Amino acid sequence: MSNHEVSLQYQGFHPTKTTLDYFADIFKEIQIEAPYKSTLKAIITKNKNLFKVSLDLHSHATSFFVSAEGSKLYEVGHRVLGLVRRKMSKWKKNRLHDRESIRHMEPREPEVQS
Repeated sequence: MSNHEVSLQYQGFHPTKTTLDYFADIFKEIQIEAPYKSTLKAIITKNKNLFKVSLDLHSHATSFFVSAEGSKLYEVGHRVLGLVRRKMSKWKKNRLHDRESIRHMEPREPEVQS
């Protein structure tokens, strides 16, 4: 956790220990895959029988926002985890592609002003 800042809020209900543990595990998974020194903010709300999980992930390199809702809290949590993983995977592929593009550039002499 030293490389990540995490904020998690529950609104509209009091989570059970099982729910707290479940989301702690999900956010640990996200932290493992997240860019270095990321900030993770999540809000989990319940309005009548509808749960919503909104997650913001910010780092110096990128930012992601994902949200999912449904009537089953654990399914919503799992869906958010999948959405974040897909966004991070896409970002990592693009980042790797950018590095490869730079690597193949022709070296050139720096310009010197007289």
